[in-house]
Amino acid sequence: MRKFFTTVLVCFGVVAVGAAILFLNMRRGNSDDSQVVEAVVQERHPNVAVQAVKSQNVDDLLYLTGRVAPWEEVTLSSEIRGKIEWQGVEEGDVVRAGQELIKVNTTSIQVSMDRATAEFKLAEQELARIEELRGEGISSPQDFDRAVTQRDAMRAALKQFEIQLEQSVVTAEFDGIADTLEHEQGEYVEAGSALVRLVQVDKVKVLIGLPEREVTLIHQGDHVNLVLDAYEGREFEGTFYRIATSADLTTRTFLAEVEVVNPEGLLKPGMIARAAIVRKNYPNAITVPLFSVVTRESQRYVFVEKDAVAQMRPVTIGFFQKDVVHIVDGLSDGDRVIVAGHRELSDGDRVVVREPTS
Repeated sequence: MRKFFTTVLVCFGVVAVGAAILFLNMRRGNSDDSQVVEAVVQERHPNVAVQAVKSQNVDDLLYLTGRVAPWEEVTLSSEIRGKIEWQGVEEGDVVRAGQELIKVNTTSIQVSMDRATAEFKLAEQELARIEELRGEGISSPQDFDRAVTQRDAMRAALKQFEIQLEQSVVTAEFDGIADTLEHEQGEYVEAGSALVRLVQVDKVKVLIGLPEREVTLIHQGDHVNLVLDAYEGREFEGTFYRIATSADLTTRTFLAEVEVVNPEGLLKPGMIARAAIVRKNYPNAITVPLFSVVTRESQRYVFVEKDAVAQMRPVTIGFFQKDVVHIVDGLSDGDRVIVAGHRELSDGDRVVVREPTS
């Protein structure tokens, strides 16, 4: 019996010691848990980046792609048949208006014209002799008529050779560049054969298709800035000088031609140009990064940070331009817009600004 009671006392002692240890651990655990809870609460305050907005002069720009074309271009063809006996230009040569470029069968025509000239002079002399004899009553009216007819026929033949001689020499119609030559010296060509293509590039035109909804905003004489991939970081200025009165039935766009002065020859036909066209100017506009705007239930918002609290502001959107958006209503100068860390925010959430206001 005594052994039984001894065992019971030992068991109660073990239980008491275990309870004491458990109590001490619970107290320590409560202290640790409070620290964890406090850390979790702090962790729930998301880190954000903010940007202070400021009204400024902003252009609503329309970006369109166009193609550089020569200001003038023409393909000169042979007006007569014959051999190319002289070629005074190579591809890529700069030429001047009126400069002789190619001669086709010129020597042969010149010989024929010299003969026609001599025959015309002889016919004139014969007519003068007949007129003298007629004055003396020796020559008949028929002789005089035949002499006049012969003189006129020789004059017509001479005129024809003069025209052929002029046609045998191909000359430049404007200052430009001999872009391509279709034949080589010594080749035989038919009348109408293409010989040389001339282009004018000291000024060029950029061809742009204007959408129907934009065509009323652009006017002849408006200025436009152009950029080309070939000249990164450089802008070229142009002026609208022609806008089509009717749309292309395939693209439903209106062809616009932009004049660009090109004294250095940097803009070459065929290059792709991008035009930045000012649709409208806003003198006191506020813009924010496009990614700072959130849409919830068909309403657009931005989050504004004030005293470490996120405020949800409904905004009215104006125009979009690349990675920024125009805010028509909802923001004022100095508002600190949250631009990062805002996707999961709710109105009134406390936040931690980790980046300085820009």
